Amino acid sequence: MLVRIRDLLIAIRVPRARLDQPWPQTRRITVAGLLRSSTGLGHGARQCALHLAALGYEVGTIDVTEARNARLDLPPLSAGHDVIDGDAGGPLIVHLNPPEYQSVLLRLHRQVGGRPLIAYWNWELAEIPAHWRHALPHVHQIWAPSRFTADALESEGHPAPLHIVPHLVSAPAVGDLPDWWDVPAETLVVLVVFSYDSGFERKNPLGAVAAFRAAFGDRSDVRLVIKAGGYDLAPGERERLAAAIDGARNITLFHGALPPGSYGALLRRADIFLSLHRAEGFGIPLVEAMLLSKPVVATAWSSNMDFMTEEIGCLVPYDLIPVRDQREAYAGATSEWADARIDAAAAWLRRLEDPALRRAIGEASRAHVSAVYSLDAYSRAATSALAAVGCVPEAAAVGATGTR
Repeated sequence: MLVRIRDLLIAIRVPRARLDQPWPQTRRITVAGLLRSSTGLGHGARQCALHLAALGYEVGTIDVTEARNARLDLPPLSAGHDVIDGDAGGPLIVHLNPPEYQSVLLRLHRQVGGRPLIAYWNWELAEIPAHWRHALPHVHQIWAPSRFTADALESEGHPAPLHIVPHLVSAPAVGDLPDWWDVPAETLVVLVVFSYDSGFERKNPLGAVAAFRAAFGDRSDVRLVIKAGGYDLAPGERERLAAAIDGARNITLFHGALPPGSYGALLRRADIFLSLHRAEGFGIPLVEAMLLSKPVVATAWSSNMDFMTEEIGCLVPYDLIPVRDQREAYAGATSEWADARIDAAAAWLRRLEDPALRRAIGEASRAHVSAVYSLDAYSRAATSALAAVGCVPEAAAVGATGTR
């Protein structure tokens, strides 16, 4: 009933998008999203605002972190950055999936008329949920971070232009290792990073534990380190992970947030990054690890295949299985996702005991993702899409920052 009321209010208050509408030229643009949240959606919204400002656009920001009851753990983006706190006018880019996308439009209904509405949508499965179709009449453009997500959206056949505008990922700042770090310098470290609120079944840390145990058993010269966020919302899943670890002395599990410098130090100290995800909408931690020259052992399916190849990725084969997840986001999902083969992942981990192989793959990985996700590549994708709705950056700023 509440969903029907919301959709009715949107139909009344938010104009349907006219795709043939001409737009006046402007250099102003506004980004709305979880700007004060360290989630993947929040990261995408922040980086979008910051890099559009660097390209010469006048960027406003509308933070909806508290309004959407999302994890609030970062300061306002306008503090220390060249962006405006508030609506700057111009196209409105909303970094939230349906139905949160419609909820933001409804909240801002007095501000959405007469401007291009750009939906930046992340999705992890090969088919979008049926309820997303209710949002499609209210978009002038759709941006997707990966070819995988774009394919899922294109399957709907909606006429709104769809652009692949990947996240622009930078190597994280490297500071001091966290206080709890007790791993000897000579120990081989395999790192897993995930958040419970991104989906326990989707991120599949149990698969990572199984692969590590299959590869190394109880060896004391190898350590699996699992950094988990969003733990306060998932007591049952925490118990499942603890049961899988079963007191193993060569597995360290940390629940909680880390300062940016400590997170970067953790990635820098790791020898191998492991992600046996069942589906990825993009894979920011994987790219961050590759930017720090780490070999990444990952499931060979979904959005990470935009930046992982046989030459530079330690790709794990999989079997497609029906989606089974209690999360509301996947309710009614009829599609499949990938279940990584544990024996193949374990074989990669054993191969990567060779430091020369780790170094070669890591260096090739860094060179590859540095080119794929450069400021030049982002600039080409974003400025082309925005020009189609009359939004053009200041020419001098593009000339100064468009190359690296």
